[in-house]
Amino acid sequence: MINLIVFVNSILVDFSFEEQYLLYFCEKQHKNMSTRTKITPFARFFIFLIIFLPIAYFGAAYYNGEDPVAKIQGMMNGDNPSSQQKKQPQKSQATDSTYDLKDEISNLKRENSKLKTEVKRLKRELDEANKAPKKWGDG
Repeated sequence: MINLIVFVNSILVDFSFEEQYLLYFCEKQHKNMSTRTKITPFARFFIFLIIFLPIAYFGAAYYNGEDPVAKIQGMMNGDNPSSQQKKQPQKSQATDSTYDLKDEISNLKRENSKLKTEVKRLKRELDEANKAPKKWGDG
């Protein structure tokens, strides 16, 4: 049998062939276990999205002046705030739209007539300024 002499903790030890094989096998297993685990690019992207998307959602909701935590709690409770918000303005617009449009039309007509009279007044002032004799030293 072949024997190997090895220093272990500063002690000279003589190993038999079977012990040498076990030592070699254990060292090989240790190297395999200590190597870095590899991850696929898709898994990296997936982990990135899991971390980044909630942060982006909270940031965007906060920027828009909404409460993201309340929105998520509402979704968990079964409330759907987006559908309620969409339904309410449509009902209010349907009842108020005819009334508001009539008032808006009358306000625009009044404003239009005021602007027409002001345009006429400004044209008269411009004509008078052009007809007036120029003084010596002016422009």
